Amino acid sequence: MINRIAIVSLALALIAAFAASPRPSAAQQAAAGPASAPATRATDPRAMAVLQMLEKADYTALECDLNYTVLNRKLGDTEVRTGNVLYQKESGDKGAMFRVNFRTLAQGKGPAAKEEVDYAFDGRWFCLARGRTKTINCVEVVAEGEKPQPLKLGKSPFPMPFGQQAADVVKLFDATTRELRTGEPAGTIYLRLMPRADQAKNLSFTRLEMWIDPARNLPVKIVSLDHARNEVTALFNNIKILDTPIKDSTFRIGRRAGWNYTEETLKDAQKKEPK
Repeated sequence: MINRIAIVSLALALIAAFAASPRPSAAQQAAAGPASAPATRATDPRAMAVLQMLEKADYTALECDLNYTVLNRKLGDTEVRTGNVLYQKESGDKGAMFRVNFRTLAQGKGPAAKEEVDYAFDGRWFCLARGRTKTINCVEVVAEGEKPQPLKLGKSPFPMPFGQQAADVVKLFDATTRELRTGEPAGTIYLRLMPRADQAKNLSFTRLEMWIDPARNLPVKIVSLDHARNEVTALFNNIKILDTPIKDSTFRIGRRAGWNYTEETLKDAQKKEPK
């Protein structure tokens, strides 16, 4: 069984880093009805400018190396995984898709060892493959025929409000920026997002910090803190912008000889829910 909270945590880094949704057409805006009430607290104009910059990220797909560190602040333990990411932006009737293949794991002060953990989301199915146990678990998170909305809070298996217009983000977050500090990625722009009080329970994190490359309008580093005070740091290195779409099959992990494979549909999950 895949922990759905863990799915959200992983998707957080990817969606926050790379998702950028197009502005809605006039017809779509009209169909959506009147705009929501404005945020109760004014947003720092400098932070708003950074959010608007993120909207400008323009690409079809990308790939990069990923260094993913989880720090358990209560125990002082760390876990560092390294691998690579493939990400494809939503287009037409297709939602965003991603694949993360971790190849090494280092725990505490120990050396890095080979350990394959492969995540894939094809817009409908989220799959996790573990090399150590030779298991593949797939969970249906979007119904067949339904377009996933990975960036819509309350309408998604990944309730992360990123990739939207800046005006929408500030309805959910207090956004601030500041000058870079010693040791932070040179040449980047800093942005911090704190959930507004009425949204805090809907999100898996209590703080999100981003360091953005202004040349590409994409973050190169993200640090998040969850409700248990676990700190996750994602470093995106060697980012390559791809001009052509990646094959859809790349984002689905299929059956493998000698591996145990399981699937859980949305209907299966609903049957297990307490009535």
